[in-house]
Amino acid sequence: MTAETAAKAGSEHYDPGPFWDWTHYMDLIGAASAASGEDEDAVTIDPDFDANRPEVTSCPPDEECQVLPAQPANFLYLRTEPRDDAPLLSSAVLHPDGGPGTTRIDD
Repeated sequence: MTAETAAKAGSEHYDPGPFWDWTHYMDLIGAASAASGEDEDAVTIDPDFDANRPEVTSCPPDEECQVLPAQPANFLYLRTEPRDDAPLLSSAVLHPDGGPGTTRIDD
């Protein structure tokens, strides 16, 4: 695994996107998912897909950002401290200035 760096900005790949149910998909094709617990060295955070509906913001170029309609998502936000108001963890690729993460769909 290589570290994220600002030089990699723009080369990331996010498909199939935050609203894809990976656990269901892996079950359909008969493959183990991280949620299966088969890897004893892995830490798995497996939110209930249908109930997990985090706020997601879309910010198209030259347009005002908009909060997308709530829908099931395959991720959750990680914070720098165990507080609801703590800054979101950040990516050096997306925030080379060290700023906090955001709710933007591409962050």
